[in-house]
Amino acid sequence: MHKKIVRHLGLNGLCNFFACQKIKRHNFDLPKIAEGVRLSYAGMLPQQDRIIYGGGIKLRHLAEVYAEQKRQFNILYLLSSSMPRGAGEWAKLCRRKGVKIVWNQDGVAYSAWAGKDYKKINDGMRDIMHRADWVIYQSEFCRLSADEFLGKFNGPYSLIYNCVDTSFFTPTVNPLPLTPIRLLISGTHINPHRVHRAIETISVLHRMKIKARLNIAGRLAWTGAKKEIVKKIHSLGLDGSVVISGPYFQKNAPGIYRESHVLLHLKYKDPCPTVVIEAMSCGIPVVGSRSGGVPELLERDGGIALRVPEDWKRLHAPEPEEIAEAVLEIMKNLGEWASRVRSHAVNRFSKEKWLQGHKEIFDKVIAR
Repeated sequence: MHKKIVRHLGLNGLCNFFACQKIKRHNFDLPKIAEGVRLSYAGMLPQQDRIIYGGGIKLRHLAEVYAEQKRQFNILYLLSSSMPRGAGEWAKLCRRKGVKIVWNQDGVAYSAWAGKDYKKINDGMRDIMHRADWVIYQSEFCRLSADEFLGKFNGPYSLIYNCVDTSFFTPTVNPLPLTPIRLLISGTHINPHRVHRAIETISVLHRMKIKARLNIAGRLAWTGAKKEIVKKIHSLGLDGSVVISGPYFQKNAPGIYRESHVLLHLKYKDPCPTVVIEAMSCGIPVVGSRSGGVPELLERDGGIALRVPEDWKRLHAPEPEEIAEAVLEIMKNLGEWASRVRSHAVNRFSKEKWLQGHKEIFDKVIAR
């Protein structure tokens, strides 16, 4: 019997098949009504001692106030960027049982990074989003791109940017010396272009006789990434100027930011990058790509967003010469920038403000 299922569904389909069976068995007696706001994260809440990324960080913030309920819950909270296996079955079952669905919409898939699979990826998000009782868009860019690729959502929605714990992500007490310039790229590096451009920027600064260093923090996630990047560093003669520090625990993140002058965030059409918000909370200005949700996050006080073409079929990054010029512009008044970006982060992206926005949504969803 299992051999027939494997041939029919394939390995991924088989995993989803058994995930769906487990969901149905586990939630068979799921109550239609639970008192107060009681959340399920569909088992996607990460453990504290693991390296966690954007979606997991958000769930951890929520779980501080709304502990995950395994069986008796009245709201299913799902993230488009961290969907569980069998997410569609979760949504269908919850709708049948009277459980409300709050859907947090990040970015969509498009051919520039997802290739031919982008339609399949979007199909999964589209099915759940249009079953939701409330949609949270992480930026205006997220809303517009979802309208285009997933179809306009006709129910109630809110725009809530990602957040940061501003009491944990704080500026350094002792500012770094201004020489050498210390640049940082951080996060999960799925596409090579953002890493290559950052390395090339160091090369440009060196040609200008300016001392500069780069820390590549976070996971290099494409095939053969580390070997490729090491080769690039060596070919440009930057062996002593670029460090690959790799993945890091969230508890170590503030220290990584504080060892930098400027964050380079060159990912194309990034919907609402948490690393940008974390850097600003640490008083670190950002040089980014004027695409996706980054311009919304930076505005005038968070850093400099460099113009790139508008495109869904190809990835783009600013030229290294432009990046270097922007870095030097910030370094002229680094102290002023540091103060501005910190205030900007505290005023707009605090965890407390983010949680309050969620509380208001949950109360409305339950009341409806």
